[in-house]
Parts: sequence; C-alpha cells; structure tokens
Amino acid sequence: MDHYIDFLYLISSVFAPMATVLLVDRYLIRRGRVLWNLIAWLSGVLVYQIADSSPIGPSLTAIVATALLTGLQGLRR
Repeated sequence: MDHYIDFLYLISSVFAPMATVLLVDRYLIRRGRVLWNLIAWLSGVLVYQIADSSPIGPSLTAIVATALLTGLQGLRR
C-alpha cells in the first residue's frame, strides 16, 4: 500500500483545487474567466505541494487558497 500513497497525493493535489475552482466559479462568481481560473488552479496545486505540514492538512489548505484566488475575480470588473 505504501507505493500507492505518492500517486494518491498527486491525484488529490490536482483534483481538490480543480473542484474548488469549478464550484466557486460556477455557483458564486459566475464569470467563467478561463485564464484566471487556470492560474487559481495551478496556484492551488502548488499550495498543496508546499503545505505538507499545515495544521489543517494540505487538501483543506489548498481548497481555501484556491477559493480565495478564484473569488478575487469577483471583485474585479
């Protein structure tokens, strides 16, 4: 089971920020700016990779950071 853990972390680092961008953009922002969403998603992947020792865990840290970055596009006009 130990040799699957790295792959599962990689999958989680991709799909947790992706789902966050999808949900925040679709239900809260409703703008659909592709480039901004791509930047927020990539930032979420990087935050996940960096936040190994976060007290709330890397998934929740990446979700919060990605939601904030995606939500910033709602402030711009």
